Amino acid sequence: MSIRIFSLSVILLLAASFSWSQDTRGTITGRITDQSGAVVAGAAVVVTNSAMGTVSNLTTSPEGLYRATFLSPGLYRIEASAPGFKKSLRNAVEVRVADRLDINITMEIGGAEQQITVVSENSLLNTESASLGTVVDAKRVADLPLSYGNPFLLIGLTAWGNVQRQCAAGSSI
Repeated sequence: MSIRIFSLSVILLLAASFSWSQDTRGTITGRITDQSGAVVAGAAVVVTNSAMGTVSNLTTSPEGLYRATFLSPGLYRIEASAPGFKKSLRNAVEVRVADRLDINITMEIGGAEQQITVVSENSLLNTESASLGTVVDAKRVADLPLSYGNPFLLIGLTAWGNVQRQCAAGSSI
């Protein structure tokens, strides 16, 4: 009886570990440097979700590194500031499902009342990991050519399932 309980607990622990590995939230990491390439330790970094308004207040490490974890998919704004440097702002940073973005910021020497805005596109090719994810919003689902407008009918098209039907004659399709 104790072997059964032990086996069941091991199986449950393994199943729980697999479910934790499929997290949809993303991470933004990066290094804050000045124009000469020297790290800026102790800089304040604010990562804000543009749609929901959630804010992550961070401070860079002695190596100038920051890390914002558990970010929901969406557009983010990254703001970095440090004494003696101009405030640096990065808008429209898109975090997709299970993304790991590396956003390095270079700060310019100047007054804190001055601000630098960096406008750039994120790379569509992720060279850090092989994970793939996307956000399916309500508009994309509404635009799908589905019978009766039911998106759950797409479950039968997934690669992991093999659905067989029996014909009246007994052969399978």
